[in-house]
Amino acid sequence: MTYQRNKNTDWSSYAFLPSILQTTPNALIRNYIQNYVNGLPEGFSEIANDSYHMNENAVQRLPSMIATIETLGNVFDFKLSLPIDTITVANGNLRMVLAYLDELREPQKNPKMAEACEYRSSGINKLSVSLFDKALEFFLKAIELDDSDFFVNLQVSKIYLYCNNSEQNLINLDKAESYLKKALRYGQAELTSPRLIGKIKETHDIKKMVAEIALHLSVLYLVTGNELYFKENEVLTENVMAKYGQMLEFAVLSNSIYQTLESKYMQAKANILMAKNKESLDILQKLLDDDLQFIYRLRQDSDFSSVIETVENSFEVISSSKPENNFIKAFEMLRKGNHDYAKKLARKILLEEQEYFDRFSAKCFDPIRKDIEGFRFLSVINSLSPMPMADLDFK
Repeated sequence: MTYQRNKNTDWSSYAFLPSILQTTPNALIRNYIQNYVNGLPEGFSEIANDSYHMNENAVQRLPSMIATIETLGNVFDFKLSLPIDTITVANGNLRMVLAYLDELREPQKNPKMAEACEYRSSGINKLSVSLFDKALEFFLKAIELDDSDFFVNLQVSKIYLYCNNSEQNLINLDKAESYLKKALRYGQAELTSPRLIGKIKETHDIKKMVAEIALHLSVLYLVTGNELYFKENEVLTENVMAKYGQMLEFAVLSNSIYQTLESKYMQAKANILMAKNKESLDILQKLLDDDLQFIYRLRQDSDFSSVIETVENSFEVISSSKPENNFIKAFEMLRKGNHDYAKKLARKILLEEQEYFDRFSAKCFDPIRKDIEGFRFLSVINSLSPMPMADLDFK
């Protein structure tokens, strides 16, 4: 469940990592997804798309942090950051951008840069086997020789922000903030470098990394804002508002660099924490239009308790332009007993995307099974002898 403003939830106990003796990064991520699914409405696991049923091979192929955020969507949680990093460096998906960073430093001409690159490589090797304390040692040595490497600054900041398990607690929010700001500064500078001209893949990868840096800064100010909120007797003082304002600022910045639904979620969350319900609702409307499955995350996130009823009441007017949104909406309408509306949605989906027939075979759609099967027959007839869509209907 997403980190929330709760007096009994401190960050050091939330941002956890199981011991490497207890589990693997792959298992941790898959277990997290399964636990998330277990908390969803009855029957949802039958209709859930592939992001809810990732097997070990799929997890092992996760390409990068931002790509994983996009893949997992509403299921994503920042506590997965280090396990995801472990997988992405181990599978070599960052090889191209790291080779580019090495090329910039021309280690063959500069012994100091060569040593820094070696320390970074050693740190990555330790990171790939979840030895975060050892990785940190090598990354800090690399920074002593070259403090402008945004990738190394980013890795150091994430260890200080997220690394805590039964073996070690490396969380240090002040240090995380310092290294994140350095990573953002040097990453943004890299994006403006003429050396990236013509390097489309490298530019794209670096842009994603810089957007990721801004997202981690947004998380950091969420954490420090919550801590300050309880220190100041649960009052939105000027200092607390400033923290949440920074949370919003960096979520907006991340989205301006590379758009993700996660950055929009963080924007909505920052506004709700500042008691700006209208602004939050405006963002949530757009978020749910993009991916209605975020409704399940909102329901689990108590920070949105003041607006969730409004969101639920507007459920029917959420955009129906996307088949997946209509599919989720049909499922929800059946749960609420609105069978007629569910049938209309099913009709719309199956006219546009016949491959959804298999997903409608789930038991939760039994109340409208006769209508779905009847429409399957009409759809086959239409494929042989097309007729106006208006003439196709449930019988």
